[in-house]
Amino acid sequence: MRFFIKIRSKHRRLLACAALVLASACGETKTVVDAGNTAANDTASDTASDGAGLVDGNGVDLAVDPAPQCEELEPSHCLLPWPPPKFQVDDPSSPTGKRLALPVAGMPLNAEGKRIDPAPWNRSDGWGVGFNVLTMWPDLDRSALANPVLFNAAAINPAVLQFAEETVNAYELGAKYSTREFGLSIAAFRQEFTNFQLNNFNGSVFLVQNVNSCDDDLGGADRDASGLTGACNPDAVAPGVIAQGIEVEATVNPATDLGFTFGFTYSDTSYEDNLIGNDSGVPLDPALRLLPGDNLSNAPEIVATSSVTWTPPLGNSGMEGLVFFNVRMTSDYNTGSDLLYGKEQDGFAIVNGRVGVTNIADRFAVEGWVQNLFDVDYTQVAFNTPFV
Repeated sequence: MRFFIKIRSKHRRLLACAALVLASACGETKTVVDAGNTAANDTASDTASDGAGLVDGNGVDLAVDPAPQCEELEPSHCLLPWPPPKFQVDDPSSPTGKRLALPVAGMPLNAEGKRIDPAPWNRSDGWGVGFNVLTMWPDLDRSALANPVLFNAAAINPAVLQFAEETVNAYELGAKYSTREFGLSIAAFRQEFTNFQLNNFNGSVFLVQNVNSCDDDLGGADRDASGLTGACNPDAVAPGVIAQGIEVEATVNPATDLGFTFGFTYSDTSYEDNLIGNDSGVPLDPALRLLPGDNLSNAPEIVATSSVTWTPPLGNSGMEGLVFFNVRMTSDYNTGSDLLYGKEQDGFAIVNGRVGVTNIADRFAVEGWVQNLFDVDYTQVAFNTPFV
């Protein structure tokens, strides 16, 4: 059980990385930032969506010399790795002594073909710790990693990738009703995964395998300990994983400061019978012989949730109280990607809560919260040791 206290301001200085992606649907760019000038207030008119005609604060024609506007560490994308250290500059007026200076020529294009204005990010005084570092390795070849003792970096063949492309056909049918006091939505869904990508640690190395099924009966050959039996005619290859079920969500608001939510999901997310490897029809790896016909790991059949929120006004101060509790219940599931015995997790319920005062001086909130109120022990992921 974990307890926390926090003081939160509505005026945040740092913006999350995800906001940069979402901003690609925003308005057109108007501001050009000089990556070498901490003032970062120079402007220029946006005359073309591809950067042509833009001139930065140093007078560099971005259409002629775009290289200074990108991070050189990862050539596949201008701003990778994210965050790009090249565009963090010194600024004595900043609390951290740093200031961001993203150039407009390096920003993504929005839906109208205009570059995103970097001004909101350039107000930040450093990179936050709330998001992951991002980069890209094109054509990463994992095939040599199956035997790390014989790994030879000079012999990697980028054309031989261990994973084939995973595809899914998804279908959903639903209905929704909503008023201020009550809301209800119901949906039925079905997803069919072809070349399902499975990454399993067998105790010494990672086993990387695509999973499909065969329309022909394999006679149990996908459940034996041999890697040579259980092949399938490529014309009979079918999706290996099927997820189907229903979702029900409801909201009840009997008063303006009191609300309840309810959710229920039944999902049969399971491997098909007669499993094989990739879509060429090769046999399933024997380390995965427990998969056919069983549920996927970390895929309980039933998940139910509920919450209550109460935000009463505190006199005439403008402040509001906050009382919030939610519960999440899951049924039994297996926590190992190979579905090995002993990795099962019994069903359990987790209760979390928050209590506090919000809208203090229209700027702050003070909250205390607890996770796993009743200190329930449960397993998230189980994997093999070298001796299993």
